[in-house]
Amino acid sequence: MPAAVPAREAAMTQQAVTVLVPEHPAAGEKPARTSTTCWTQHTHHERDDSTMTGRVEGKVAFITGAARGQGRSHALTLAREGADIIAVDLCAQIGSVPYPMATQEDLAQTVKEVEATGRRIVATVADVRDYDALKQALDEGVAQLGRLDIVSANAGITSYGRAEDLAEQTWRDMIDVDLTGEWQPPRPRSRTCGPPGAAGRSS
Repeated sequence: MPAAVPAREAAMTQQAVTVLVPEHPAAGEKPARTSTTCWTQHTHHERDDSTMTGRVEGKVAFITGAARGQGRSHALTLAREGADIIAVDLCAQIGSVPYPMATQEDLAQTVKEVEATGRRIVATVADVRDYDALKQALDEGVAQLGRLDIVSANAGITSYGRAEDLAEQTWRDMIDVDLTGEWQPPRPRSRTCGPPGAAGRSS
């Protein structure tokens, strides 16, 4: 018998399987086959929030590109682990990007889901290419939440095509968001991080 699995993680399903009957057929003959019914245990790996350990309890995380996708996932994971969140996203379309970008409704959904974990969040529409706007959003977040410990420079875009075929504006947009936009978020961090010994991490 397999080890017991909690009911919420496992389901028993009945299914027909083909089983070789342990007979001794005559030389040259194939063994007879028959069908029988057995029970198969399927384990469903559902996330159990009770396993969260509070690894960043009381800390504050600054996340760019937080309106959806990986950014929202980072915000929710850190919130479940005890962190408050400063979130920014452009919430607008960049002309050279060939797919719909996040909206203010997406950012509002991130706020709703973080607040549902019991943590605080300060969310601002800001462009990672604009250092002054980014710093203002961060300063407002720190003013409300009291500190800064973690920086996740998550915002990014992509375009498709060979480098030599890309329009100049497409190239510039990608460099400005994916390179400069990764460099800018940690810049003001040294002036706003928590007390000596506080955890600080860029990603």
